[in-house]
Amino acid sequence: MLERSGIALPCAAGAHLVRHSLATQLVAQRRPINEIADLLGHRSIDTTAM
Repeated sequence: MLERSGIALPCAAGAHLVRHSLATQLVAQRRPINEIADLLGHRSIDTTAM
């Protein structure tokens, strides 16, 4: 999927890196933590807060 979208990642990278990068950007934009948790599909805000 990432290759089809034109996103080039190192061999060690994957979906986790993309999800973490998204969450990091949303935190930098001061989005509410519960919104980020919902977007990532986390059941607990504690998981997102890590």
